[in-house]
Amino acid sequence: MFDDFKLDNEYTPEEKPKFFGLSKLQIIMIAIILFFIILLIINSISKNSKDIRLDKSKDIVYTSYKSDKYSQEIPYINIKGDSILKVNEDLQEYTKEFKNNKYSKISYEYQYGNGFQNLLSLIITMKYDRNDIHKVYYASYNIDTNQKRQISNNDLLKAYGLTRKDVDKIVEEEFKNFYEDEIDNEYFERGECDFSCYMKLRKYSSIDDIDFSYYVDEDSKLKLYLPFEEDSIFEEHNYFSDEDHIFEIKDKPE
Repeated sequence: MFDDFKLDNEYTPEEKPKFFGLSKLQIIMIAIILFFIILLIINSISKNSKDIRLDKSKDIVYTSYKSDKYSQEIPYINIKGDSILKVNEDLQEYTKEFKNNKYSKISYEYQYGNGFQNLLSLIITMKYDRNDIHKVYYASYNIDTNQKRQISNNDLLKAYGLTRKDVDKIVEEEFKNFYEDEIDNEYFERGECDFSCYMKLRKYSSIDDIDFSYYVDEDSKLKLYLPFEEDSIFEEHNYFSDEDHIFEIKDKPE
């Protein structure tokens, strides 16, 4: 009864279409590989575009001049931009008189990206020692690496919720502590020199005359470096140390 119905034993199912001879699974695998390659290229381009260094073989700040003979190191801020170029020119001008001077020592330190995004804080220290003359000089540079510009002292203080008057009070209080401590250590008597006299010995008639060099340390604390006269008729140079020129102003703002 089924003689007229015959099965075709040579029949094969129709093959699925291929793209350039590749199966669907192979195409998916290739697409995934290409996706990751493109992603790596984009990340590489993005990273390079964010690299603000002029010389990519060097750190964001590097030593542009070094003299082991005179213990001197002069830094260079390795950031693109005309504004930063002017800062570097100022830095070179500032250290020019101390460079290759056997009585002078030049050193620097900097912090970058600690606590504050896009903040580079650089401090230059210059010490002059000749006979009985001992002087310390400071210069600070706070850079917004995103805007590639120097941050003003006022803008830096605003970030900490401070004004110049706030800083003046903190510094004055620290000098009063020095004053009282020296009396306790019998460098002089109160009747010999009051606080006004003491500040004149520091070569500052008032706190307002002081030119502060602000700096943000590795813990994001705002500090300032302050040169002042150490020596006087009371031989106070035996009292002061380099650390006494560093004034801690405020912790990182919340």
